[in-house]
Amino acid sequence: DVELSLRALFEARTPAALATRLTGADEARTPLTARKRPERLPLSFAQQRLWFIGQLEGPGATYNSSVRMHLSGEVDKQALSAALRDVLQRHEVLRTVFATADGEPYQRILTMEELDWQLHTLDIDEPDPGSGTVRATDYAFDLGVDIPIRAWLSTATPESHELVLVVHHIAWDGWSMAPLSRDIAAAYAARLAGEAPL
Repeated sequence: DVELSLRALFEARTPAALATRLTGADEARTPLTARKRPERLPLSFAQQRLWFIGQLEGPGATYNSSVRMHLSGEVDKQALSAALRDVLQRHEVLRTVFATADGEPYQRILTMEELDWQLHTLDIDEPDPGSGTVRATDYAFDLGVDIPIRAWLSTATPESHELVLVVHHIAWDGWSMAPLSRDIAAAYAARLAGEAPL
């Protein structure tokens, strides 16, 4: 029940040396405990900044990030759609809208029952196959109404597909891309096997 600095851990490199530091150490802080979530969850500082810019400029694609996944072979669209919904279930921030009450923004996390979300499909039969992707990445999120993620599956041929995810920066950053891609792949594999992901 004491608290040591990280410096002490590096300076006292063995358990015996660390034990000598316990005498005179600071009393441990009160441990974190689960509390009831407030009805109106405040925005983080970064979210406040992006929300303010959204209010100032209106809906736009300036803060969109996109991920393009090339898929080869046959794609089960129903399984992919279910997998994406599984990922939304797992990550609350992806099903959060930024509502306003009394002039103050707050996070409103939608339940899966409230969520009106679907995988959009595009059949590419035009000379420039990238134009569908451009339209997708230019989606203008209205943060007060839209959850911050959209997904499009474009099909060039029955064996060639591209999944495009567009996520507003209010919900993720560049570090989030790899974990999100892994979660989608794992959920899709589970859904193809007729199971829900773990």
